[in-house]
Amino acid sequence: MANSLNRNLTDCLVVLGREHYPSDPRWDDEANRTVFVTGGFGANASVSGNALYVRDRDGESWRAEGYMVERFVREVPEDERAVPYIVAVMSEQGAESYEVMVNTPIAAVLHILKTLGWSDLPYRLSDQHDDLLIDVRGAEHVLSAKMKR
Repeated sequence: MANSLNRNLTDCLVVLGREHYPSDPRWDDEANRTVFVTGGFGANASVSGNALYVRDRDGESWRAEGYMVERFVREVPEDERAVPYIVAVMSEQGAESYEVMVNTPIAAVLHILKTLGWSDLPYRLSDQHDDLLIDVRGAEHVLSAKMKR
């Protein structure tokens, strides 16, 4: 079973169980445990796997596990899924920023790659997995997205 509810959870709000975060008092508040599911094997009821990729109310994207889901809240309509992200494009030559409306930090970065005409260039993810590293005409660029607050 991919998640404890045995249902498709992509693009839904769910509450994660308190028992999975015993040492952190901020998880006592259910609002802090309510997350938007962006994907993962744990979000799909018909596959095996537990990975559940989520975005919390602070805009942080991280991995939870399907068995951590305590209850379903609601499916989020398509027009409510996108949130504003600021994407910083940094290199030795300086920095620029762009604002986009998307679901996840990596979607924001990929959108900017396309906007800049760099989507055909090879790139790699950084250790943080949301930052993208790309070489453009011999200059290393870092693209990093954060949810606009």
